[in-house]
Amino acid sequence: MEPDKPDLVSKLPALVDLSDLKVLEKITDEFSHERIVGKDGTFKGSHKAFVYKGDVPRREMVAVKRLIGVEIPVEKFKREAEQFISLDHKNIVKVAGYCHDQSRGHRLVQFKGIPLPQLFNGAEQLLCYEYMHNGSLRNYLIGQGSREIDWKMPYKLIKGTCAGLHYLHKGRANCPIVHLNLSPSNVLLDENYIPHITGFDFFQSSLVKRTPNPWYLS
Repeated sequence: MEPDKPDLVSKLPALVDLSDLKVLEKITDEFSHERIVGKDGTFKGSHKAFVYKGDVPRREMVAVKRLIGVEIPVEKFKREAEQFISLDHKNIVKVAGYCHDQSRGHRLVQFKGIPLPQLFNGAEQLLCYEYMHNGSLRNYLIGQGSREIDWKMPYKLIKGTCAGLHYLHKGRANCPIVHLNLSPSNVLLDENYIPHITGFDFFQSSLVKRTPNPWYLS
């Protein structure tokens, strides 16, 4: 049996409001191109989201997913973001906060090459997650960071991923979540190589109420 890892998000100072756009800007160096650590899908030729590494006081880190070029209706965004925050399992990436800010149009930056800011009319919509230090399972297995693994590691990765899926499907009686895009890219590894499922957001999953007419995220 492995000890549960500490909840890094709960250690963040109380004064750090991860639902405040100005705070998220500050910890990502104003959404600097150099802070981008990932991207998620495409929408009309642009990425649906960029993921930035954010530094917060006491040297903790978070990942900030910034929706780009597509806007989720505000009530839908807030309702489902609250559902994500309510998830509590050691094999699910923890959502620490979310932001819907209509004070300005947001900017798009290129993922590669020279940043070219563009303005979009619409709200800033962001989700803030705990940071996974060892990247995705895909990169661990076949990417630049791939390495040889002994028989214990595949068992650890499979067991943790299955436990996370079981929690999403069966551990939340009132509102199970069906993950529609589970892949090695959506399984992230923490500092102890414990797997954490992500990617069950507005684009790639379904929240299902136990009613005759379930509603869907996308």
